[in-house]
Amino acid sequence: MFKPKRCLDALPVALIALLIGRALYADNLVQDFYIPMPEAQIYQANSAIISGTDSNMLTTISIMVTTPGTRIYYDQWEDGYEVSLANPSQSTTRIWGDGNDANGIPPGFTHDPAVIPVGTVITLTNSVSYPRNPASILWDGGDHIAATAPLMVTRAAWPVKTGPVFAGAASLLPTSDYGTNFISPLGQDITNNNLTKYVGIFVMAAQNNTLVTIDTNGTGANLINLVLNQGQSYLVNGGLKKGARVTSSQPVQADLIIGHVGTAYASDWFTLYPVSKWASAYNTAVGSAANGHG
Repeated sequence: MFKPKRCLDALPVALIALLIGRALYADNLVQDFYIPMPEAQIYQANSAIISGTDSNMLTTISIMVTTPGTRIYYDQWEDGYEVSLANPSQSTTRIWGDGNDANGIPPGFTHDPAVIPVGTVITLTNSVSYPRNPASILWDGGDHIAATAPLMVTRAAWPVKTGPVFAGAASLLPTSDYGTNFISPLGQDITNNNLTKYVGIFVMAAQNNTLVTIDTNGTGANLINLVLNQGQSYLVNGGLKKGARVTSSQPVQADLIIGHVGTAYASDWFTLYPVSKWASAYNTAVGSAANGHG
């Protein structure tokens, strides 16, 4: 005979089993990013372009979801990186897109959605002061993002007092597109361009004990040798010449910053692609068709 009470008694056991199953299950994280250009180094570069610039930076990190059911893991650098981001153990690590408010709600949402809609842009914005206090958990350079499906990620920053007229922004490469050999197409020896009066480069590692060599003029005569650990960044604060090269023992990311010295309105950032990603043909998006329709 069917006895509803027994089914009700069994319900908590089923729920417990489901929760245990979720706890033991680890997501397959197919793509990850490190936020490059720590704010302290952006401030150093900006100060080389024009003295007296504001040390308080406004940072914006944008994450675009491209696939239904994507779950995003956000690991803060301040309390150390997760040993396994797919199995996070730190309370500061956020998981978005699993429907569980307890482990994080994406900014802009009232609750954590079980499915983040495709095309959603999660925008993380805050002010980052220098010198940096690691006791403050912020969205900023050095943070680690991973997801169960491909994302599009950008980062921007500018001095709060000066405003976005002195902003920089860059599209981030996933770690799968990092490289061990980069060449700069720009340098301070390009004399007919005021925007290259200052040229610097940020280099960030994804793995511990990464040996990095930076040849600032591309001739082998002026080398910087260093070791970077996971999420650690190094800034060559100006003086870079065209053909400068970055080589490393393990894949890294590299970003250029240029500027018109003495002005607080003319600077730019560029994501460098490793030589291994170079090709002889490229595609560019069409802004508008010949008939005027986008």
